[in-house]
Amino acid sequence: MIALGSVPFDPIMLGAAVGVIVAAHLFDNTVVVPTVIAHAVNLHPFVVIISVIIFGNFFGAMGMVLAIPIIAATNIIFIGLLRGLKYQVTP
Repeated sequence: MIALGSVPFDPIMLGAAVGVIVAAHLFDNTVVVPTVIAHAVNLHPFVVIISVIIFGNFFGAMGMVLAIPIIAATNIIFIGLLRGLKYQVTP
């Protein structure tokens, strides 16, 4: 807003401001958010990104919102089943 309202108008400053905002947004969405969410739900960042993409393609915006909770719940169930099978006592 400051670059747009400055007098005299400087298109280079406006382009630089837009470039910084776009770069920060891309870095945040492709690196920071998947890494933080992956550590919070104990999943690999690649799994988080791929699950959001796949769920988004199949179910749209709601799928993107529900992708991480569904994948995290599935991971917990799968690990619980594997541990149960590993320590299963045979008669």
